[in-house]
Amino acid sequence: MQLHRRVPKILMIKSRQYIHYYMKKVILILGILVACSCAKETMEGIGHNDDLVTFEENSSSQFAITDGQTILGEQIQIPYTVTNLLKALALLPAETRSQINSDEIYATHYYVKFHPKNKEELDLLEDIKPRLLLSETPLDREILVGGRSYHDPTLPEDVPTYQYTTIEARYWKELTDTLSVESEVLLEAYMPDYYMETETKSFNSTIPSSAMEALMQKAYELAGHIYEPMTKASEWYPSGTIKAYDNKTNTLVPIKGVRVRGTRFLTIKEDLTDDNGYYQLGSFNNQVNMKLIWEGENWDVRDGNLGQAVFDGPKVENTRWNVNIDSTQTAQIAFAAIHRAAYRYYCDYIFGLSRPDNSRREKLAYIEDGIHDGTVNGDYNQQWGLGVWSDIRIAGQNSSGVRDVSELFCTTCHELAHASHYTNAKNNYKDSELRVLESWTRFAQYLLTKQEYKELGVTSLTELTTQNGITGDKPDAVYNFQLNNSLSLTYTPVLIDLYDDFNQYQYYYNNPSYSDDKIKNIPPAAIENVVFNSTSFTNFIDKLKDLTEKYSGEYYNLTEENIDLLFDKYM
Repeated sequence: MQLHRRVPKILMIKSRQYIHYYMKKVILILGILVACSCAKETMEGIGHNDDLVTFEENSSSQFAITDGQTILGEQIQIPYTVTNLLKALALLPAETRSQINSDEIYATHYYVKFHPKNKEELDLLEDIKPRLLLSETPLDREILVGGRSYHDPTLPEDVPTYQYTTIEARYWKELTDTLSVESEVLLEAYMPDYYMETETKSFNSTIPSSAMEALMQKAYELAGHIYEPMTKASEWYPSGTIKAYDNKTNTLVPIKGVRVRGTRFLTIKEDLTDDNGYYQLGSFNNQVNMKLIWEGENWDVRDGNLGQAVFDGPKVENTRWNVNIDSTQTAQIAFAAIHRAAYRYYCDYIFGLSRPDNSRREKLAYIEDGIHDGTVNGDYNQQWGLGVWSDIRIAGQNSSGVRDVSELFCTTCHELAHASHYTNAKNNYKDSELRVLESWTRFAQYLLTKQEYKELGVTSLTELTTQNGITGDKPDAVYNFQLNNSLSLTYTPVLIDLYDDFNQYQYYYNNPSYSDDKIKNIPPAAIENVVFNSTSFTNFIDKLKDLTEKYSGEYYNLTEENIDLLFDKYM
């Protein structure tokens, strides 16, 4: 099925919701503290003026946010439905009315509601190309309280919530003929380009501009809105930066590649943040509802197993919307950490490692209360579907309490390493010893977490230490795993030992419980290749020995003798 390239520029949504007990959780603030796809390049010619006032400082009214679900308010009447425009036409003076043929007011777009029954049907919707701008919250409802996700209260919690979008009417039949997901057309809209602030040029109106202005003014009046014509003088471009707190830097760090949306009635425009966390949307001439969506082209972050992680923000006009997620925003800061790790693995520098090759977008669920009573930091489910489960689950808490940002980042890298292994070497993955699988993911999370923080100016994730003449990161059980000895036969640091230049055997005063690690600097891509082509440590050792000639010399110290020394405790 091929759909028109320009379809995804507009979004409409409709649903029912009532204000309920979540109001008890509401926090009224002037500031908005919070924030998915590879970031665009930094935009040339657009200044990043740090002196510009933020939304918080420029707000004329309070906006409520909650760490729970988004809460909807009153329904908004959409002025440019076909029905409303025909009513407006009948009320125009005869002279103006004579310039407009009612046949010229037709449905250019359909406002659509999908009813996915399960995770598989939701996947079908999300994988439509070109991408539909699906939303779980309606655009024809006021956002009373901005939250982190939304699930229609009339649906069971284990069923995906309704999905809303608009599509050009001319493509609707083609879509429904090929898509086996229940749907309905909720609304027909007439959306000529100029008047709807769209960026497509598919529906240029033949109605004289003066008559169109009169028609729109009357239609807006009937819907209870003030009509403000789109002019160059009234245009403005929503922009700002998205940042989140990090416990290792103790600063707000830019969030790359997060999706920022602005909506006005049924029009939506979006941008991805660049390397500085900066975004700029297309032009509007009125208030715009702002929203962050934690998703990328190859992944999305879920609030729990089903709900899309978002932040439903406020209305802004002629001001920057700068979003700063501070350390008190538990859920949003977790979304940011998971997103950062996914962006790293899919879009950023990863030493030539293979990126996960998903059959569809990988779903990473933030499980706020933990997994299995806090005994599991995360798990990977091989894109099985497993009913309502996500592919990857990341625990927000463990036995020690709420987890730090850097820990969430680290665990996400670990689980995505499983995804990469599975999707790039499926047959071997299924037959592999558990310690091969987990030693690989330990290495990947160590490598990518270390690189992430190196780029942020953090020289050591623990602290630099010297013992027995050996200097390096202080051994720990979270980031470098050099506390682990041969008794830990599943989650071993043995692949880390192939890359790092830290010999824990010597560090611990030649303690025979630790492997003698004389090997260093083996390229990560070479380690990955051996892992993906092995199913056991025995296979791995044999293939590693085949590389001794290529990586000989003091820079690597890769000899058969040193390989045997390293793996002896594990065999």
